[in-house]
Amino acid sequence: MNPIIGFQSILFSRLDSIINLKNSTLLQSLSLSSTLSSLPILRKVMKI
Repeated sequence: MNPIIGFQSILFSRLDSIINLKNSTLLQSLSLSSTLSSLPILRKVMKI
């Protein structure tokens, strides 16, 4: 088995349990990670 695929399956199974525990928190972190592409804007928001 490809170790990368095995690692991803472990990550996805952990994501499933995170979704079951804290669905809204996961959604917030997902939107945060999509915001990471615009780091300067994120830094301005953090400084405010």
